[in-house]
Amino acid sequence: MASVSLVKDSNGTVIGMVAANRDITASKELEQRKDEFIEVASHELRTPVTALKGYAQLLQRTLEKQGLQDYAQTLAKMDGQLTRLTKLLADRPSHQPNTRLSSLLCPGSQK
Repeated sequence: MASVSLVKDSNGTVIGMVAANRDITASKELEQRKDEFIEVASHELRTPVTALKGYAQLLQRTLEKQGLQDYAQTLAKMDGQLTRLTKLLADRPSHQPNTRLSSLLCPGSQK
């Protein structure tokens, strides 16, 4: 990555320039490896999450029949959060490589 800045005198006349060059190959490779890891992790999470979702739906029906709606609602909420996390991992914008997952999960928590 290269950047160039012009050096001007007090009259605004260009009297020189400063150039800097930085090799970002390692940074780009790390970014690509991170993206690949997130892609694989989100894919690997989908299978157990799908199975959990099916069992959770069966359990919710049983809990509701027994009058335990609070437990059923908690289960539904947790299922939604896990599904959302998996989707966020899969859909994380590759053009925003430094986006923190915490800012995606809780938009007001950017640090």
